[in-house]
Amino acid sequence: MERLSGSAMLATPTPRLVLCRGPPASGKSTAFRTLATDPPAGVVFVDHVALKDAHRHLGGAARTEWGKRLLAALLSAYISNTDLAAPRVLVVEEMSLGTLAPLLPPHDRELLAAWDVVEARFHASAELCAARWRDRMLAAGKPPRSDEEMAAKRAQYGWDDADGDGGGKFGARVVRVETDDLSREAVLARLRSIVLEGG
Repeated sequence: MERLSGSAMLATPTPRLVLCRGPPASGKSTAFRTLATDPPAGVVFVDHVALKDAHRHLGGAARTEWGKRLLAALLSAYISNTDLAAPRVLVVEEMSLGTLAPLLPPHDRELLAAWDVVEARFHASAELCAARWRDRMLAAGKPPRSDEEMAAKRAQYGWDDADGDGGGKFGARVVRVETDDLSREAVLARLRSIVLEGG
């Protein structure tokens, strides 16, 4: 997680929440972590995966629940403490607004409605995701997921056949990030544009 001081704020009139989502090996984590190592001024990156992994010893369900609740508490602090200098943009890896919003206090949900909420949907073909994941696991000395496991993970997202942008739930704008034919630098530039300009 990277945090900047409140002295250097983006000139963003409306606070922005960017939610990076996508199937395994679609490129979201690489882009998120690369941009977070040198964050633009006024932008805070929150690694939801790291929050979950800090509780890995508790087991699957508890690990997931702690990650969600800690993320909601952090977002609530930024939303409600308007007397403090705060970042203009929050970027979160691996979280949907539909999961996050019910965990916020009602007053914070009302305040969040005034934010620019963007869901950056990373997408790559099933074949490319499977190849990337296989290479990643083999490099780490771990067995790769089976084709059936990869297909099940992709099915959780449900947008393989979605076209273009738009259509997000709970008021989030959806911006699609296709990574099939883009270089790593181009994917990073796309995410940076979403973070700084909203799309």
